[in-house]
Amino acid sequence: MTYDSFQTPTDSPTMVYIVGRGHSGSTMLELLLNRSRNIAAMGEIDMLALQIYRDNKTRWVGRCSCGSRPFDCKYWRAVLRDVASVYQKDIIAAPFSWRISDVGLEEEFGIHAPLSWMTYKFHRVLRTYAYAGPGHSVGPFERTYRNWIKNRDFVATSYANHRDVSGVVDASKDPLQMRDIVKYSKLKTKILFLTRDVRGLVWSALRKKRLTARQEAISWAKLNRRTYNLLKGVDPDMWMQVKYEDICANTEDSLEQIHKFLELPKQGLTPEEELARRHTIAGNRTRFRLLDEIKEDLGWRENLSHEDLRMVNEIAGDISSTLGY
Repeated sequence: MTYDSFQTPTDSPTMVYIVGRGHSGSTMLELLLNRSRNIAAMGEIDMLALQIYRDNKTRWVGRCSCGSRPFDCKYWRAVLRDVASVYQKDIIAAPFSWRISDVGLEEEFGIHAPLSWMTYKFHRVLRTYAYAGPGHSVGPFERTYRNWIKNRDFVATSYANHRDVSGVVDASKDPLQMRDIVKYSKLKTKILFLTRDVRGLVWSALRKKRLTARQEAISWAKLNRRTYNLLKGVDPDMWMQVKYEDICANTEDSLEQIHKFLELPKQGLTPEEELARRHTIAGNRTRFRLLDEIKEDLGWRENLSHEDLRMVNEIAGDISSTLGY
């Protein structure tokens, strides 16, 4: 078996990459796409190595949405076997010996994994600068990023082959990884820029005591500005904006538009059928549950004060208006 054997037209899947702010419905969107027999959701595959690494000594145990550890899941075990066969890398024994992204131990331990944290931050800064405008180079790290995406293509293609589908969904959400994929991937790539009204996210953060209203507004504006600016360098035919609110208000019509853009057929499996075929890596707890009710939380309309709304508009009003809110 060779890497090139995965790259024939019949074996190469469409890579559907969801990019956007966390808590904007990415898990919901990938599971809705998983209702087509021709598409298989992978979850947040930038976390694959970390999910293999995570065990009962870490914050939580890394699991596939089927409930098994990744190396015990029928499909992910097959992918890991393919990696071992082609690249001679045992990523069960040494999860970070073969990388598909910049995510490492810093995601689990933060600054308490100093070498991993500094390496991650360095690659973030370098690529942020490189993608900020024309002519900026990543220098000798070009090969590193190219290899990450070559390996990512391999994982996506192996997973698609074992699932017998034409499209796979990566809900990693990261804008820099999105641009890495656009630049280096050899797969047909379609990007879904998932957005959610900043006011809804601010209310969600307050209700769940995740961040203050100001912190959430700043984070939302920063991520969406960065993503929007990075997408300016991407072929318009490769990406579309998808609003969380549209999915909640009219799920089937929204899915019709998305599938038309993806050029992958929509097959309306029931929520129960979708759950039975689900094998996603990382993501929130929704991936372990039946996705039956899709309803937008409009609590911000009654619960955000005039001062909250003024502050949110001051911080995020420009990009919010640009995105159609």
